[in-house]
Amino acid sequence: MGAACCSDINKAGDKPPPLLGQYPAVPPGAPPLPGEYPGFSPPQAPNGFVPAYGEQQAAAFNNPAEGPVENQGQDQVSDVVDEVTAKEQRQQAKQMVKDFVKEMVRGRKMNVMTQAGQLKTCVASLSRSLDALKIKVANQTRTIALRDIDEIAPGAEVEGISTPLDELCATLLLTDDCITFRFVDLNARDTFVMCLLMFCNSQK
Repeated sequence: MGAACCSDINKAGDKPPPLLGQYPAVPPGAPPLPGEYPGFSPPQAPNGFVPAYGEQQAAAFNNPAEGPVENQGQDQVSDVVDEVTAKEQRQQAKQMVKDFVKEMVRGRKMNVMTQAGQLKTCVASLSRSLDALKIKVANQTRTIALRDIDEIAPGAEVEGISTPLDELCATLLLTDDCITFRFVDLNARDTFVMCLLMFCNSQK
């Protein structure tokens, strides 16, 4: 047989054979070639759906000042704790004032200090209308209207008087006089000053 001419080769096929290492295009629907896996796309989430964790990260990224959801929760817990603490403190203060009034209306033994620094026992009491303080030493009683008390000074730093004071003292400053009490501890002094000052201010 004779050699085929160029025209015979062209008739055998319109396209040249594939080169080594190349494969012809796979027609749609054909099974995958050896060593390949069927192509697939990850499932698409429905429109508007974002996983919960993604929402937290997106919120933290878009609003860095607000912080993650965990920080917001901690802030809410802190607010609740502060509110409970403030409520407890108000209840304690209310009970403290109630106990002070009950004791002072009944009459309370206290130490009053003279200008020379001597301590004398007295009975101090509040009127039932809480507008006057009575001080009884032996057979002498003095009544002071709370509106006449200009200031209540705790401690040793009080200007204008010569009484030898210390940190346990509380001095009632009147227009032309002063009266100094001395307490057993700072807590008793501060309670007396705070409660009596509150009633003095209510009379102004």
